[in-house]
Amino acid sequence: MGNQDEYKSFWDRNFSGHWSGFHLGINSFLQKDYSAYPPSQDGFMNLKIWRSFSYQVNFWQKSISLQRYHDAIGLVTGLGLCFDDYRFNPEVTIEADGNGVIQPIYPDYEEMRKSKLSTFYGRIPLLLEFQIPMGHFQRRFFISGGVVFGYKLGSHTKIKYHQAGISEKVKFRDELYLNEYRYSYTVRMGYKWFNVFAEYSPVPFFKEGHGPVLYPFTAGITLVSF
Repeated sequence: MGNQDEYKSFWDRNFSGHWSGFHLGINSFLQKDYSAYPPSQDGFMNLKIWRSFSYQVNFWQKSISLQRYHDAIGLVTGLGLCFDDYRFNPEVTIEADGNGVIQPIYPDYEEMRKSKLSTFYGRIPLLLEFQIPMGHFQRRFFISGGVVFGYKLGSHTKIKYHQAGISEKVKFRDELYLNEYRYSYTVRMGYKWFNVFAEYSPVPFFKEGHGPVLYPFTAGITLVSF
């Protein structure tokens, strides 16, 4: 009968990439520049990294084989949602002043319990993936790299504090001058159930002239693959 792969449609081959699933990461900022602020405000966007989580739900993917007779190299695209928390250290919050410049705010409460900034992005990846069979056709080591394009769907700050014996939570949805469009370089790799990823965006977190210069970085693992 010959090699049946020769008769497969270019779009119908058996290559399956690694994008869809539920992923958990840790957020940070790189190449931080506070030169536009007085020394007393340097580092006001510092984070409690181990409490600054990224929750990524990639709910759809499309895999395209790039080989004629094998299914080990291909392109991967899809759709996903990303919920990022940035937990401030110390417990400050931020808001824009009258000139649209982000400033640190030090709330005057008896006890600050939590302060964070949360963002919500819709995302589309374009990845090139390589797979290496490891003793069995279905068990493959993979490595992929490419770009993830994002669009901001929402953002807010939230503080939790203790005042006069009462615990309170307050959420603010003020304009924070975050860049709506973002792209990130990503590397993803894994074998069987163990998958890891890293993402770095060369797009500053805030719009130019509206805040400190910060570049988002995320690293994490896949918890569930779809």
